[in-house]
Amino acid sequence: NQIAHIIYTIKSACTIPVVLFPGSNMHIEGDADALLFLSLISGRNPEFLIGQHVIAAPILKKSAMEILPTGYMLVDAGKATTVSY
Repeated sequence: NQIAHIIYTIKSACTIPVVLFPGSNMHIEGDADALLFLSLISGRNPEFLIGQHVIAAPILKKSAMEILPTGYMLVDAGKATTVSY
């Protein structure tokens, strides 16, 4: 898996913690040191408000990663972006 390889490469080159900023439950890798558990405050899509949390919770509970609850808001810039989608 590509994320695992990237984490391994970072950890073999330096001693800084690897913190994941996942876009979905597919971006969770247990070899990371921590994970920002994202809560999209400004969203309307239930998949990103709670759906991904429900899927990720059992995976994260079994991991040794530090979980950092993180709320974030997207601000409308007047045009559609990949992030706002």
